[in-house]
Amino acid sequence: METKTHVLVFDPTAEQWCVYESFETEEMDHEEMVDRASELANELLADSLSTRIAAIDETDSDR
Repeated sequence: METKTHVLVFDPTAEQWCVYESFETEEMDHEEMVDRASELANELLADSLSTRIAAIDETDSDR
């Protein structure tokens, strides 16, 4: 079994899946892998939402 786990995300601009981040899993059990992958996905989601909210706020202030 591979000793790396890859967190995939969909890039709507390119209309394809890409590796967001990979991490070593040799010393992890399944639950630890899932927790780490979930952490990374949540970080990406939070960053993405923050960026979108900032863009909306900027658009609103331009009016």
